[in-house]
Amino acid sequence: MVVLAHTAPFVLSSLTENPMNKAFRFVSTRPLLGCVSFVFAMVLGTASALAHAQLIKCSPSDKAELKEPPTRVEFWFNELLEDGFNSVDVILATDLAAKHPTNFAKGQPKVDSADRTHLKVGLSELKPGRYIVRYRVLSRDGHSAPGQLTFRVLQAKP
Repeated sequence: MVVLAHTAPFVLSSLTENPMNKAFRFVSTRPLLGCVSFVFAMVLGTASALAHAQLIKCSPSDKAELKEPPTRVEFWFNELLEDGFNSVDVILATDLAAKHPTNFAKGQPKVDSADRTHLKVGLSELKPGRYIVRYRVLSRDGHSAPGQLTFRVLQAKP
């Protein structure tokens, strides 16, 4: 024990006073800081790369109750869209369980050439009822994003 009591201060002082130990501590933390920085860069960098086009607004709006049936459905997204790879289905909610429900969307949805975040599709004549709109869009970065909204066409009052 006496030997340890005399050698312990020497060992501790030699570890803290030796210039090589300070350099070693600096060098050994550098890879750790590099790894931590790399992980943060990967997490933060891929968060935006993995983001899909998000719906900003639509017409008719989600859960809208309309006195007049709309003639088209329009969407605005936060990213540019690719034309020709998008789909929109407008289905009467009561037909949802049917094997082949009627799609009231007319033709393929089109991306507005003046505003490539804007997608629109015409509609066949709608009768009163609740409609489900399902869409899938392809953004310029190659990510596909699905979504769904509903609206109701009210019965005309006499």
